[in-house]
Amino acid sequence: MGHLRRYDKANLPAALDGLPVEIEDLRYWGLSLLPALALRKLLLGGGNPTSRTLRFGMSPPNRLAHSLLKAMKSCETTLLRRPLLGTSLMLAAKK
Repeated sequence: MGHLRRYDKANLPAALDGLPVEIEDLRYWGLSLLPALALRKLLLGGGNPTSRTLRFGMSPPNRLAHSLLKAMKSCETTLLRRPLLGTSLMLAAKK
């Protein structure tokens, strides 16, 4: 949605080089959302985000869709502790 930077498991830790932190965890999450994001891109158009994508593309259209997305998230976080890819990358570090 208009992010200026994209990170992967190789370049996100490099962004912390020189800082007095120790990386404790680095993992992707949101694997189950990849098909939904691909469908959203197909329906709303790809490329740069438009106001239509920003307005409609990040909100579930109804309660059923919202419940389905929550169930997918619960299944993923229960069954897949470390997916090989996902929609987002999370890094935990301590000083």
